[in-house]
Amino acid sequence: MPNYTATAAEFEEELRRLVGQRDELDRQIANVTKALEAIQTLAQESREPLVVPPDLDSTPAGFTDRVRTVVSANYPRAVTAVEVRDALSDSGSDLKTMLIHVHNTLKRLQRQREVHASLGSDGRTAYVKAMESVGQIAERMLSEYPVITEAEAKRRK
Repeated sequence: MPNYTATAAEFEEELRRLVGQRDELDRQIANVTKALEAIQTLAQESREPLVVPPDLDSTPAGFTDRVRTVVSANYPRAVTAVEVRDALSDSGSDLKTMLIHVHNTLKRLQRQREVHASLGSDGRTAYVKAMESVGQIAERMLSEYPVITEAEAKRRK
């Protein structure tokens, strides 16, 4: 006959151990989140040059994907529509027309919550790639790497 008291005690001990690990992870997540927010602030205020991905012109992608690529390559630095246009422009492009397309694309990406907009120190709207929240990252990771119990892990060995 199984010893339920001993089994319950084992589960309680395992639960205490796991809660202790979770508390430590929560502290680490809070520290990394603070550091990331500080880096993002510094990057947005910096005067770093725009990063133009080297394979931007060779990638057969649509216009929206090319705009996403420029914004993503510069994360966490915010970029203006003019900077994106300049990164995408080639010598034969009508710069004014391209700027209209870039503005429309960035506004659409903002509505889709792929980018966040803010006013720069010069009064122009700048866009930065929207990053997943800690909760969204955790949910995605849990869906990609399902949690298994210790008993299941032992069974698989």
